[in-house]
Formats: sequence, structure tokens, C-alpha cells
Amino acid sequence: MALRLLLAMLTAAGAAGDCGRPPELENGSPFNESVSEMAFEVGTVINYRCDSGYVFKEDSLLGSRSVTCKDDSTWTPLQVKCEVKNCGNTGEIIHGYSRAPNTTFRSKAVFYCDSGYLLVGRNYQLCTADGWSGQIPTCEAVTCANLSPISNGEAPSPPYGEHWEYGMVAKYSCDKKYSLIGTERLVCTETGEWNNPPPKCKAVQCHRPEQIADGQIEAGFGPTYSYGETISYSCVEGFQMVGKSVIECRENNTFVPEPPSCTLRNCSNPGEIVNGYIQAPNTTFGSRATFSCKTGYQLVGRSYLLCAADGWDGQIPTCVAIRCAPLPPISNGIAPSPPSGEQWEYGIVAVYSCDAGYSLQGAVNLTCRETGEWNWTPPMCIAKNCGYPGEIVNGYSVAANTTFGSRAIFYCKKGFLMVGKNYRVCTATGWDGKVPVCKEIKSTPVKVAKFAEPRLKLSQVEARKKSGFETAGIVIVCIIVFCFAVGIIAGLFQYKKRCWLSRLRKTHKKIRIKPQPSQSKGEAHFDEYSDHPT
Repeated sequence: MALRLLLAMLTAAGAAGDCGRPPELENGSPFNESVSEMAFEVGTVINYRCDSGYVFKEDSLLGSRSVTCKDDSTWTPLQVKCEVKNCGNTGEIIHGYSRAPNTTFRSKAVFYCDSGYLLVGRNYQLCTADGWSGQIPTCEAVTCANLSPISNGEAPSPPYGEHWEYGMVAKYSCDKKYSLIGTERLVCTETGEWNNPPPKCKAVQCHRPEQIADGQIEAGFGPTYSYGETISYSCVEGFQMVGKSVIECRENNTFVPEPPSCTLRNCSNPGEIVNGYIQAPNTTFGSRATFSCKTGYQLVGRSYLLCAADGWDGQIPTCVAIRCAPLPPISNGIAPSPPSGEQWEYGIVAVYSCDAGYSLQGAVNLTCRETGEWNWTPPMCIAKNCGYPGEIVNGYSVAANTTFGSRAIFYCKKGFLMVGKNYRVCTATGWDGKVPVCKEIKSTPVKVAKFAEPRLKLSQVEARKKSGFETAGIVIVCIIVFCFAVGIIAGLFQYKKRCWLSRLRKTHKKIRIKPQPSQSKGEAHFDEYSDHPT
């Protein structure tokens, strides 16, 4: 092939004015048989055609379907294109339709008939190079066979004296005193068959059955009944029917089914009640089912149901958990909260607690009762009472209150000095600290000098007694001497006292008691000496 192409190129190069191979047409080819040649003379014309199943595109039909070899060794342009053939619409089918997803070359169109019609002919066509192959099929109406005559009755004939077609209805009838057994109306179906077999005409007579206990006939009171006639039954109040309420006279001169019976109404199980109990010794008509709840639950709804003619009269009640009201807060304490943040339910115990320094007075634990109330009232938090602050020997204490946070102040008697803190505070665990001690103040006693009264000689006394002048003089002298002596003694005593006080102040420090924040002005003593010196 390569050698042949090379020779063609050499020939074309040597022969002036010759053309090479003509242009190619997609889905088409030249008519000429000489297209297999490698070189074409000037003026050679080649015509084109489309392959089988393809046609020239309409918008290119005005162009040239041929090419010509020109003097410059080139072909004139090819101006047509080939596209796949489209067979178009398949055509109409009366009482039917076609389905063709595509209508191009080698596509298939399938035909269908409407309901009640049968397809006659091939049910499809193919799109060929020459168009749709074959002929369009036809849809003919479905027909059913003629009906045979029946004894003691009349078989229907086709309308218009023709044949039975799809959808037509044939109605049978019987002679007088005969009952039609079977289906009175027959329909011609789309398959060409009747929907039921032909009926029969038969003389049928049924007699009324015996009266049922606890029930009565509602409809159909005749003494005798023809084929198809019915009797309707009902039961008296409180009784329920067993069997069918309607019976029918059939071709064997008997009622089908048998007459029903009436039994005492049974309401059966009334149902379940969550967290509760049901007492129903009997479930027949007029009986009662009583409902109750478990401990901790209360009944919502009517506590009983009656078995009535239509069943239990009403809805089953419900058992709802009993809940107690929220607990109020308390001063100086903590009120409990429901567990998991829910409500207080029956049986749950609530525990109160007090702040430090306070104790509960009343019930500590409260329980939610089945009545929805608490078994006790909430307690109170009472401040702790520390009681007596303690005995202080040679002293005393002052405490306006002995409850939590209060203060007891201690004092010593005169002549005693306090050792330790002069107060105690009532805490959550009792009085803090210890009772102070009052220590006696010891001092050196002061000696007072005694002055001797001047003695007179007996001779002098006796001599002075001898005269009244002398006696008066002696009295005056004695008074003067006594006053002088008393003055001297008083001066010495004051002098000794001042010396003793000066020494005492030097040996004992001054105690100042500062008032506490919780101490009132009446309880505070400023610049008071603990020893109370005389």
C-alpha cells in the first residue's frame, strides 16, 4: 500500500494537471467505479451518494453532490452531508396506539390495542432505508360466544342481532314461580370470555326457621321465602349474637347460614391499668370492674366500669404518682430539693439542715405521705446556746445572751487582778477559750506609830487636885496636848498612805478593756483597774 501511494505521488508529480484521490464523504461514497485509481485527469467528475440508511441532509441539498478535477490539480469542494434516515410517524392505529422511543434507521415501533380489542397482524415495524417495513396492524373488538338457552328461563340475545362484544352485559330471566340460581347479569370480558357461568331457573321455597332465644327477627316476616330472600335477626339488650345476623334462602330450599344464637354479653378483659389493680370477678352484662392504684399513686377518672350492651362503658382510669408540695425555705438553714430536680413523690424523704451555730428544732426528716401531704411541719433552725460561761473564783461574769455569737465578759472583785482574756464567745462548738483567773493583790501593811501620853508625878497630881484652879488648868493642858497628838498622828498616817499608793502604782500596770464589735456600750468598761485598789 505504501509503495502504491509512493508511485501515485511520483506520477502526480510527473503528470501536469492530474488530481489525486477525491475527497471522502462521511456515511457516503462515490458512484464511480474508478475511484480506486490513484490519479485523475483534469475535468474528471465524481458523483457521490449516501450509504444505506442515510440520506443527504436537507440544508445541504442545494450544494454540489459531485467534485471536478481542476487545472490546478485540485478538486472542487464537496458541499453535501449524509445524515441517518428518520422514518417519521408510524401512522395511526384505530382503537390502539404505538410506542417508538426512536424513529431513526433500524429503530422499532411496537403496536398495542385498547382494552377490549385484539391485535390483528404483526405488532411491530422496523425503520429501514426505504421507511417503515410492513403494514400497520389493526385492532378488532373482542367478542364473546353466544349464550346457550336455559330451562324454565330465557337466555339473552346480542343487541342489534350481531355478536357479543367486550363490555356488553347479558341479563337472564326465569319464568314465573322459578328463581334464578346464579348470576343474573353476565359481562363479556376483554379476554373474550363471560365473567360467570350461565345461571339456572329453579323452583325454590324456604320456610321460616324457629324463633331464637333472647333474640327476634328484625326484617323478613313472611311464612315462606323465595330464593335470595333474607331474614335479619337481633338480640335483646345485654346479649350478643353468635353467628351471622342475616340468613338467605338458597337453592336447596334452606337458609344459609343457619340462624344465629344470642348469649349473655361478655365484655371480656377491661384492659390494663399501669401502677394499679383491676377487680372484675365477672365480665358479663351488668357486671362491674373496679379499679384501684398502688400505694403512692392516686386514681384519675372513674373508679369503675360497667359491662353494657356495647361493651365497657367508658375509659379505663389512670394512676398518677402522688406528689407533695415544694418545701418552704427556713431561716439560718437549707431546705432540701427534690432528687434529680423532679417533684417530691410519695415515700421520698426530705432532710433539712442548719447553718453552723444553729440546731434543728422539730422534725429533721419529712416524708411525703400517700395523701400528698408531708408527715410533719418544717423544722426551725435555733441558734446554739452555750449555757453558763464558767465559774470564776473571786470574780463574776456578765452575759446578756448565751446563744451563738454572744459574748460573756468577766470581772474580778476588788483586791484581785485578772489573768487571761476577759471575755469568751459562744461558737458552734461552745464557749471559746478558758475562764480567766482572778489573782489576789498582795501589799506591805503600813505601821502607825503610837504616841505615849505624858505621865505626871503623883505628888504633882495630888498637888494640882488640891485647888480648882489647878484642876481647870490641868484639863486645858490635857486638851491641848491631846489635840496636838492627834494632829501629829493624822499627818503621819496621810504621809504613810501616800507612800504606799505610790509604790503600788509602780508595781501594778493599768489594764484597759477595749470594747468588742459585738459588745454594747453598756458591756464595755474603759480604764477600769482589774484589782480595784482601795
